[in-house]
Amino acid sequence: MSYVLHAVELSDIEALVRYCDHPAMQENPLNMTMFPNSSPETKEEEIMWHVSSFRESFHKTPGTSFLKACTNDRTPVGFALWTLDQPCPHIQSDREESKAETVEIPGSLDIHAWRAISQKLTSERRRVLQDLTNVWRLNVLSVSPTHQRQGCGSMLLAWGCEQADRYQRTSFVMASPAAVGFYERFGYEPVGQVVTTRGTFSSMLRQPKRIEC
Repeated sequence: MSYVLHAVELSDIEALVRYCDHPAMQENPLNMTMFPNSSPETKEEEIMWHVSSFRESFHKTPGTSFLKACTNDRTPVGFALWTLDQPCPHIQSDREESKAETVEIPGSLDIHAWRAISQKLTSERRRVLQDLTNVWRLNVLSVSPTHQRQGCGSMLLAWGCEQADRYQRTSFVMASPAAVGFYERFGYEPVGQVVTTRGTFSSMLRQPKRIEC
């Protein structure tokens, strides 16, 4: 199937979370750690919690590239969010870190587990990025389950890699256990791990390819 890439609009975010990210994350170790008591009854508040987080990133995160993949009829079926990170004692938060306090916290969220895994992932990211500048960080890449393994995720990641090569930027991603091989095919290499009860996350770096003139 063919896809077309477009910039994400603010009005896209709820649909992207509802039809792409939330379904795709159900078997993700991070999501299962954060929401061990998730159920059909808690689905809506979990979705809106993540919607609020993405909307905040859309407005407040500098150097953000927010891209969606659409079918030929412009139906969004996947998206990716990159940020251009600088060394700083307090690196901009990922999806696993604190959401704005004004957002109602879902009752299914295990706050203790969420904070614990957030701290581990943040510490590992800071360790890897502490001496690097202008890091092209992939915060999230999510594809609707009905469009996985059809080239949608690869198209999104290829765009990010092309940008990194064009501007000669090191790329970073914190990969879930199932995604490590996918990122390795695009030149990412593991540089560290975060072990959790749900699986081992890998911090990965990709060095830019030199573009021949």
